[in-house]
Amino acid sequence: MELPTQLARWLLKQLHLKFTFASRFGNPFKICYSTIKRDSNLLNSSEERSNRYDVEMALMKLVEAKVLRDFDRQTVFDDVNKRKIVEVIYLLHPAAEFVDEVRQANTRQKLEKK
Repeated sequence: MELPTQLARWLLKQLHLKFTFASRFGNPFKICYSTIKRDSNLLNSSEERSNRYDVEMALMKLVEAKVLRDFDRQTVFDDVNKRKIVEVIYLLHPAAEFVDEVRQANTRQKLEKK
C-alpha cells in the first residue's frame, strides 16, 4: 500500500501492531495527539496547530486508502484558558477491508506457530 506521507505510514504501522482485537463493528482504536507526537518523532513544527493539521491529513489519507472507515476527534481544552487546546483524542474506526486483512494475518501467524 502506498501512502504519501511518512506520518500516514507510521500510523498504519501502529494500527497493524496494536489492532489485534480486530472486530468489524465497534471497538474503535483510541490514540492521543501527544502519543503520536512523542512516539513518531515526525511532528517537528513549532506551531502545534500545524502539527495537528498534519495528523488529520494523514488520517484522511488512511480513510482514502480504505484503512479507516472514519475517525472522530475529541478536543480537550484547558480549564483556565478555555481557548487553549491541551489534548486531542482521535477515535479511529477501521474499514472492513482492513479488519479482514488483520484477521487473515493473525490466522496465518497462528498457523505458523504450530
